[in-house]
Amino acid sequence: MEITLEQIPRGPLPKWILEQAIRQSIDSRPKSEGGPSRILFIHSSGLSRDRFLDSISESTGIVDRSAHLTLNGLCTKIYADLREPRMLPDGPSLELAIHTIMEKKASELAFPLLHPVDNRRWPISKTRTLLGLESILRRHNAPLETLEEHLQGVHSSIDEIEDILGGAHPSRFYSRLIEGINDLDRKIFSFDFVDGILLLNHPPNLDPIFVEILEGISSRVPIHQLCYSGSHRLGYHGMLIHDIPPVTSSSDLPKWIPKHDPSKNDSSTNVHRIHIRESSSSSRVTARIIKKYLESGESDILLVHPSANNLPAEWKIELASLGVPVASEKAPLRTSPFVHWISSAINLAHSEECFSLESLLSFAVQRTVKLFENNRISSHPSNSDVYPIPDREVLETLARDRRLIGGRGVLSDWLRALSSDASESRNPINHEKTQWWFLCTLGALSPILDPRDAELLKEETYRKGCFSGVELPFDILECSPDEWLNQLVSMLDIEELSSQFDGKREDSLVGLQILMSEISKLREYEESMSVPSPDNSRIWCNQIQSLIDAGVMPEINPPHSTVLVKTPDDLLGCRASRVIVVEPTAQEWDLRVTIPPLLYEEERQRLGILRPDGPIRHARHLLRSLFHSGEEVIIVDPTILDESSPPVAPYVEHWREVSELEGLPTFLSEDDFTDALGWSKIEIEGHLRIVAEDRTVRSYSDGSSTVVIEDSHGVSWRSERSSEGNLLLQRHETTTLPLSYTSSLVTLEPDLFSDRLQRQPSIITGSNAYHPDSVQEFIVSTKPLTMIPQKKHFTDIPKPVENPTWPVIGGFWNEKETLSIDPRPIFPKPIDLESIDSRHGFSSGEDWVVPEVWSPSRLNSWIGCGRRGWLSQALFANADDIPDEELDVRTRGVLIHEVSEGMIEDTLGMTRSDERTSFEPRSIAKSGKKPNELMTKMAELLDVHAPWLSRADVVTDERLRDLVGMDDESWRSWLSKRSKLAPSGRFGQIIAAEFGIPDSVPISMEYKIGKDKGKGEGTILGKDKSGSEVKVRGSIDRVDLVPIGENGELIDETGSDEIAPLFGNKKWKPKRLVLIRDMKTAAKDRGVKKHYNALLEDVQLAIYARAWEIEHPGDLVIGVGVTDIALETVHHIELDSEWT
Repeated sequence: MEITLEQIPRGPLPKWILEQAIRQSIDSRPKSEGGPSRILFIHSSGLSRDRFLDSISESTGIVDRSAHLTLNGLCTKIYADLREPRMLPDGPSLELAIHTIMEKKASELAFPLLHPVDNRRWPISKTRTLLGLESILRRHNAPLETLEEHLQGVHSSIDEIEDILGGAHPSRFYSRLIEGINDLDRKIFSFDFVDGILLLNHPPNLDPIFVEILEGISSRVPIHQLCYSGSHRLGYHGMLIHDIPPVTSSSDLPKWIPKHDPSKNDSSTNVHRIHIRESSSSSRVTARIIKKYLESGESDILLVHPSANNLPAEWKIELASLGVPVASEKAPLRTSPFVHWISSAINLAHSEECFSLESLLSFAVQRTVKLFENNRISSHPSNSDVYPIPDREVLETLARDRRLIGGRGVLSDWLRALSSDASESRNPINHEKTQWWFLCTLGALSPILDPRDAELLKEETYRKGCFSGVELPFDILECSPDEWLNQLVSMLDIEELSSQFDGKREDSLVGLQILMSEISKLREYEESMSVPSPDNSRIWCNQIQSLIDAGVMPEINPPHSTVLVKTPDDLLGCRASRVIVVEPTAQEWDLRVTIPPLLYEEERQRLGILRPDGPIRHARHLLRSLFHSGEEVIIVDPTILDESSPPVAPYVEHWREVSELEGLPTFLSEDDFTDALGWSKIEIEGHLRIVAEDRTVRSYSDGSSTVVIEDSHGVSWRSERSSEGNLLLQRHETTTLPLSYTSSLVTLEPDLFSDRLQRQPSIITGSNAYHPDSVQEFIVSTKPLTMIPQKKHFTDIPKPVENPTWPVIGGFWNEKETLSIDPRPIFPKPIDLESIDSRHGFSSGEDWVVPEVWSPSRLNSWIGCGRRGWLSQALFANADDIPDEELDVRTRGVLIHEVSEGMIEDTLGMTRSDERTSFEPRSIAKSGKKPNELMTKMAELLDVHAPWLSRADVVTDERLRDLVGMDDESWRSWLSKRSKLAPSGRFGQIIAAEFGIPDSVPISMEYKIGKDKGKGEGTILGKDKSGSEVKVRGSIDRVDLVPIGENGELIDETGSDEIAPLFGNKKWKPKRLVLIRDMKTAAKDRGVKKHYNALLEDVQLAIYARAWEIEHPGDLVIGVGVTDIALETVHHIELDSEWT
């Protein structure tokens, strides 16, 4: 074993090293014939090796690359010389092959602590944990018996896979290498013509396995190691093979090393700190510095970022603006669009969230992966205009109303929901289109569906159209899962799709190639292992998802550039003209030691591996080397002025020992220190320091007004646009045209509206307690208006209905607040700024086509806010409606509606949406039914409309307690017995409320107004200003009759057969007196608030009342109100004063 050690100064390599490399490049003679020594150079990084070779090439034009390697390159070369077995390609397929073996061993209790039960499933996460642990222990040269209770089964599994596949597992690479090196009888051809190895400086935390490899090599070839001076304990020294005294004179040098005088004194550094006020501005300031260097003609710039292999987005943007290429970091395989959507298709059939609304919607809108070809599907049997196309609204409504939240077993619920009668839905054609698309999707997924799910496709009830009733045609694929995937890939239109991707075309193709290659290798491994390919769809899906989860897109190095972006490790051993070091913060320099699972602290200390001070020693070595790596080194430092960015510890240690230079860096001059250019000098801790301002705030006055201007000093396109905006503020001409001349006004809209709202009239003067008509155009919002009466509004104030003019707009009159009668829709006057007015209803373009038939909800949207109505009702630009685990409030409302209305209909012999003609029994209270009978009926209806309540989860338990006063266990018990139930929960309150209105006679539930009445659909309420008919439709929750005669008669045969007049007419006499009730549900009691809102701010009850009167000549609606179903049920009603 022959090892010598020499200390060298940090910075440029000693001249004799480059001279020796040049001599042996141009002189091929052996030393015995007068040629130079044949030295094998081992560089600390790939970048340092490449730059060293560039230096040789500049001098000679001839380079012997085989004499210059990195440590990893040397190991690979020796491994080939030793003729060791081929290395098995490390990847997801090999991992899964080992997992198959470890699964079998786990069932044999080979891992007694991790897997003590033989019939439990062995997850792949445990395989990955143990393989990772075994790899780490080998790299740190731990004894093989370490953690034997966990790793004995791993070792035997790797032995088995190596025997079967005839290759070496990647984790055995270094151990096999050491065995071969230590066997001196085995030839290493690479050392035949080498006089010695020159090992350049390496970091102190090099894996111990490399030290053992170098020790073994030194028994064959002498090694002369170069390192830096300083404390070895603190990490300044670098890695040492052996702790031996360094050579101090030329006489101590090995004979094969050129004669020179050893020197270890570091050269002086030229380091300048540029301070910044915020860490977030680091990228922009760095881009300014690089730009100045480039403008001055610099052609060798190294940017050192701790996360250079995975730069944050803001860094990529700034560097891209300068044309600096950035390395494409390793990314998960699913970042490839093709792989992502293949994974989504598999997840749609098999995952914890399979057939969830979110997964269905995302897959429905994507256009990357086609599960089936539309042109291969037979046409619709009864309507050729119907195609298998999904409708978002249909899917959202079904998922919400039926609480379809995804997971195993939900497919049958989806099929049942989609195949149910849709004739009463808003758009039955879209419903059937969605059903057909769903069936086609399932047919295309059938090879990877769970067998029980696949059987559902054979049921005829699910195949019949929900509207047409005919059987919908679709193909059910019959093939193996592997064949299904191949067919799916063959249907990809790669050329067309790749052109539509936002990212690089190569990413999508490379990702797909990697996936298919890994699957192919896995099948080869399985064949060698005599393991059949999985025929179980769930196992196959889990296998493919494991491949995708473990797969990685390859890292792509950027092309050569004047500016290189590298990590501190890459820069070790390099020298450049200009070096810029950024982010010397504790957040970016992670100094934590990651200890793998199952390796406890006591075991780590016993083995002496993964030392807690390892990362900080490594950081000290790198930082001190960085400060000597350039002719000029710039540090962009936020650690002093930004308290939220503390420095990394070695950085603080360095500046405690070294004083800061007072001179200026070459890219700055004294003329640069102006506010306009963003450079300044400020005194910090007694020293004058350079500060790069990211932005400068100043005021500008043109004599008549003053504006505040924020100058941005960045170099990106965004900063340039900001500068152009500042020119506009200063009334100067811009150098580029604006993207939109009116876009700047968009930012002023909130301020303009706020100003108009503050100017909205509120004080009323004069004798009239209400505003005159002239204020109408100044009303921009009804929020400041009070429309719900309170006690204070009934004393010494004229009633709103007594006001002689319309609209009635209240305010503050004689220090009292007066009420307003809802004046909406409001029409504020334009502000004469066309771009703003056009966005607020004053556009001069084509008018929106007004719906032929209105619903109360649509009217409410437009009345409340014109823009909201336009977005939601015309553009359908609503937020995604993804149900969560909780029960949606709308679903709860629909459920309570169905159950309570169903109970009333069953008790009184009514049919949904029809008017009953027999009025016996009159009401629930007079039906003769006992409360427990009614409660039992409601429970039965609840089971029909909410079968998901039989699930055992927190949400169902909570809903059951709320509705029927039972927990989930009691509910399931009742479902099996169907015994009589005592009234309880919210349903019990509904029954009690019905017994409180015995003389209110229900005649229809969910009555459809505007359905086949008059000419076409929609009830005509009147005409608008243009003379067009205003038609409405909707569904009245409940219509009741009240006695009109003294003896309780419900019908007065002497009444008029004409429609009730809007205004009083003594000649007209009603036949029937009607109440309109709207059912509302809530989580808690809210008094009369909702009732008053419905009366005075909503239009639903008013529309329903008038529509009923129009459709039923002779009827008079004398009361409307809200049935508020909360913790307590209350039947609110507002009666006509003439009939009270």
